[in-house]
Amino acid sequence: DPVHGSPSRGPLAGSSSSSSTASCMFSAPVRKGASGAWPIDRSCGPWRGYILLDGGLEIGDHGDMQLNQLALQRCERLVSHAETLRVSVSRVEGGTRVVDCGIHATGGLEAGLALAEVCLAGLARVRIVPGNAAVWPGPAVAVHSDQPVAACMASQYAGWPISGHKFFAMGSGPMRAVRGREALFDRIGFREVSPGVAGVLECGRLPPRDVCAQVAEECQIRPEQLTLLVAPTASLAGT
Repeated sequence: DPVHGSPSRGPLAGSSSSSSTASCMFSAPVRKGASGAWPIDRSCGPWRGYILLDGGLEIGDHGDMQLNQLALQRCERLVSHAETLRVSVSRVEGGTRVVDCGIHATGGLEAGLALAEVCLAGLARVRIVPGNAAVWPGPAVAVHSDQPVAACMASQYAGWPISGHKFFAMGSGPMRAVRGREALFDRIGFREVSPGVAGVLECGRLPPRDVCAQVAEECQIRPEQLTLLVAPTASLAGT
């Protein structure tokens, strides 16, 4: 959920004449912290991204997109390179697949790029680029999507607080579109039903069985149909 950052550099991806298309590009600077991670720079003023929308904040006739299936396809690429990307994959009791991108696993920047693209339902490309030297000489994260409403509002936005016994996480990713309880889904006109569901948890510990079961229940699926990617913001992948 980029709140602060630098203006996007380079040409904007333009919207077409269709009333349901949109494009956006934005970037946010990152700085290395004491933990070795690169948290988002909060000192450079309001985030300024650019979104071009024709026809309002709606997914419109692209509403048949299967966000969770797209996200799971991107997730499989991450899982298939788990060792190289320094992430770990496990099944909790009950069957939920958990991909640790930075809690016990080391993770890294490449894992973070994959994590971000899963969170965006595979509808955006995420890159690490040179930062704006006037703001910060280090790297920045650049995101480009031709479907910003679906990628960001219906998926990436961290709009689901998830709690359990000594556990709290902010939930994001396309699992939110299956749950569909946030008011913004009425505004964008999109919810979905999916046989497999993918989500991202921003938290400092792996989700226990009861939390996984709770998430699955709210998505009206079985726990074994759920994949959760997990990383704290203090990790390389979670910055």
